[in-house]
Amino acid sequence: ALIKEMQTFTYGSMLDNFFLSVSTFKYKQEGEIDLNKVLDGSIQMMEAQGAINILVKPEEFSTPQGINGIRGTGSLSMANPLDKNKNTKMHYETLIFNGGLQQIIIMYQNDDQYAEIIAKRVLNSVELTKINE
Repeated sequence: ALIKEMQTFTYGSMLDNFFLSVSTFKYKQEGEIDLNKVLDGSIQMMEAQGAINILVKPEEFSTPQGINGIRGTGSLSMANPLDKNKNTKMHYETLIFNGGLQQIIIMYQNDDQYAEIIAKRVLNSVELTKINE
């Protein structure tokens, strides 16, 4: 009832070797959103998908255009859906910004050097505009 408009792009799933999600929400009423609560919600979503042993390092983040937000980085173990005794170690990064709500989540296996390169290219190319203006 609070959301005016929502757009989401995803590639893969959290159970894959590489996962990317870009989401933008416009709300009917403008206002600042507690980005730390959004980060907590993202961690809970990862847990719901089978993530365990989640380590989180939150920090303030600013784009080259001067848009401020938070960045959550860390590691986790993702349960294998076919063999519950095997877990895959993953790295994740999420960027969260106000101005509506804009979020990018990238997750990939720790030992995948190519996924790390792709993730860095995506994160270095982030350009946002304030969507509720």
